[in-house]
Amino acid sequence: MTALPAFPEHAGPRDRDLLAGRPGRPALSERLPRPWLFPLLVFAGTWLLIVAAWYGSDVIYGHGHPWTWHFMFKDARYYLAIAEHGYKPTSPFPWGRGSEIDRRTAFFPLFPLLIRLASYLTGGSYLIGGLAVSVAAGAASAVGVWVLAARLCGRRVADRAVTLYCLFPGAMTFGMLYSEPLAVALGVGVLLALA
Repeated sequence: MTALPAFPEHAGPRDRDLLAGRPGRPALSERLPRPWLFPLLVFAGTWLLIVAAWYGSDVIYGHGHPWTWHFMFKDARYYLAIAEHGYKPTSPFPWGRGSEIDRRTAFFPLFPLLIRLASYLTGGSYLIGGLAVSVAAGAASAVGVWVLAARLCGRRVADRAVTLYCLFPGAMTFGMLYSEPLAVALGVGVLLALA
């Protein structure tokens, strides 16, 4: 009687199948030249759906909003104003809601700082800089979620995890100038550093 091989505790289902000598179905990411391209493709597909939803809603409701109307939704204006003017004792916000303390401290400071930096790299436009930071942070968060799931459970689970992340909770904030994709990317980076 032969003993079964010992499984590493971090082996995913596909790894366990391979170690036990059972052929498993390859993950979608394994069919690509580089497996980490899968989360980027899912993220790009999510952006196509976001843009389609923007323009589709305009057609349905008879509006002609520019993309900035959708992208600069609610709190996005605060992030852009902080990127342009910083945290000042007198509020740079022309719409004047909330107290001065609320408007200066309620927002993730790294995000406006990155928007300000990106605006210098994109020709001085804070809006284009914000779009660049938002897309880069979203892509980094998608890749990070995929890498973390692949490390813990294998690539098949990672493919599903990143698809769910991008299409359901992530899609809402990917399409707006919000800091959530950056926060997820940083959180995943910390978890990967601990693993």
